[in-house]
Amino acid sequence: QRFEPQHLESLQMGCVSYSNQFFKKGKITNNCFEKAYRQGRMETSPLVQHFNADQWEESVGSSGTLRAIEEILLLQGWSRAGITRDGLSRLRDALIEAGSFAEIQLDGLSDQRRNVIAAGVAITCALFDELGIEHMRTSPGALREGVIYDLMGRLSHEDVRERTITALTERYNADADTANIVERLASKLYEACKTDWNLSKADWKQLHWASRSHEIGMVISHKHFNRHGAYVLRNADLPGFSQQEQERLAVLVATHRDSFKKSAFADIAPSERPQLIRLITVMRLAALLKYLDRSRQLPDFEVSVEAQNNSLNLRFPGGWLTEHPLTLRALEQEKNLLKRWGVALRFKEKA
Repeated sequence: QRFEPQHLESLQMGCVSYSNQFFKKGKITNNCFEKAYRQGRMETSPLVQHFNADQWEESVGSSGTLRAIEEILLLQGWSRAGITRDGLSRLRDALIEAGSFAEIQLDGLSDQRRNVIAAGVAITCALFDELGIEHMRTSPGALREGVIYDLMGRLSHEDVRERTITALTERYNADADTANIVERLASKLYEACKTDWNLSKADWKQLHWASRSHEIGMVISHKHFNRHGAYVLRNADLPGFSQQEQERLAVLVATHRDSFKKSAFADIAPSERPQLIRLITVMRLAALLKYLDRSRQLPDFEVSVEAQNNSLNLRFPGGWLTEHPLTLRALEQEKNLLKRWGVALRFKEKA
C-alpha cells in the first residue's frame, strides 16, 4: 500500500542457474523444458498461500528477462500487451522447435538473452501456473532503479532504513524507552569521540540503529538476547540495508554485552575492524550505563578521548563511584575486556 510492501518473499531461481542446470550444451528439448518447469513450480509452491491470484489485483514483472519475453511476444504477434498464457505457450513451442540456443530465430531476442531465454520462459510458465496468473505487464524499473530510488530517499531525509528498523522493533516488541536511553547515551559518547576517533555520520547511523534494535532478541529469550538479536539482524530481509551494513549492525548488537571472540568479526574486512571496535566500545558503555539512567541515578559525566593511545576517559562527580560499587565493578570489568581489543578505558572521580 502506497510505498510500503505488505508481503515479501525471495526465491533462489535465476535464469542463468536454470540454464546451466537444465539446458546443458545449449540444447532445448521438451524433456529439458519440462524438468525446468517442474523445478520452478516446486520452488514457487510455498508462495501460493500469500501470492495466488486471489491475493492481488495486478501482476507486474520487472526483470530484464520478463521484458525480453514481452518484447518477443509483441513482435511475433502473440500478445497485444504484456505477457499472456497463450503467448507463453507459443513461445515455449517455438523454443523447443528450434532445438538449441544457436538456432533460435525470434524477433526481439537479443544475443545477450539468447542463452537464458529458454530457462526464463520455463520459470515464467511455472509462475503463471502455480500462482494462477493470466496476464502480466512489465515495468521498466528493476533492481537498479530501486537502488537509485532508495539513495534519493536518503538524500531527501526519507531513508527507507529508518522505516525498516521501526518496523523491526515494533515486530519484536522492543522497549522504546530503553532504546531511547541507549541512543541518548551513545550520542553523548559519539559526540565526544567523533573528532579524535574519526567517526563519521555513517558510523553514527550504525550506532543509532544498533541502539534502537539492541533488545529485539529478548522476544526469543532474555538469556543471550544479544546473540538472538544479532541472528535476526543478520538473517532477516532488511529493505534498504546493504549486506555490509546488515553485518556491521549484527556485530554491534552481538557484542554490546558479554565477552566476545575474534570470530565475531569473521565477515568484517580486517581493515574495518579497528573502527568497528570503537563503535562497539560506545555501544557497550551506553548499554552498561542505561540501567542507571533509567533509575535516574546516573549523574552528568564528562567524556574525553586520546586518539594516540586509543583511550576513552570518563569523569564522574566526586564520590559517585565510591557510592556505586556495582557500577565501579562493572566499569573495571569493561576496562579489562576492552584492553584485550586495544581500547584503554579510564574512569575517575573529579577532585
